[in-house]
Amino acid sequence: MRLDANRCSLGRAPDGCGLPDSMGILPALRQLRIAYNGIRRLPRSLQETSPMSKALESLWLQGNDLPDLGDLLLRMPGLQEIKLHHNARLRSPP
Repeated sequence: MRLDANRCSLGRAPDGCGLPDSMGILPALRQLRIAYNGIRRLPRSLQETSPMSKALESLWLQGNDLPDLGDLLLRMPGLQEIKLHHNARLRSPP
């Protein structure tokens, strides 16, 4: 299953994310594309180990406003593709 939410202005939400934290209960989600949204933080379902973070194979985060990814990649053993370019505040790319 794939979720495309590119260019939806999700970063304008008061929490800086615009995605529900309950997304983590989507274990069938394999591709998450949330590029060019101005997102300032990741949903909690990606910040913590969840069924979704374990199942994701492709994650598009380019064109957002993310300052840090923390240990995101350590929680995503199945990740085969990640796009991070055009995140001007990103401090430590993986």
